[in-house]
Amino acid sequence: MFHDLLLGALVFVSAALTDVIWVLYIRRTSHGQAVGAAFYGTIIYGLGAYITIEYVKNPWFLAPAAFGGFLGTYFAVKKEAAKAGMKPQRDRVVS
Repeated sequence: MFHDLLLGALVFVSAALTDVIWVLYIRRTSHGQAVGAAFYGTIIYGLGAYITIEYVKNPWFLAPAAFGGFLGTYFAVKKEAAKAGMKPQRDRVVS
């Protein structure tokens, strides 16, 4: 049981980290930084493969993967907006 909790936590952290790295990847790509974008692309591929392997073995790991992805994206976007000096927008699920 502890093993499953540890793996679930690793899937959560991996998914959150993957989404943060996507932001870095997009930034490097948009600025024409090929080596940096390739580096982050490699990390994205590796983490994505790990997450996929784990939830194929145990479908219950889809929940921590989805939640980790949500939080990773949320915090990465908030940090990027603050860095750019953007005024916070009200979030809407449906426009």
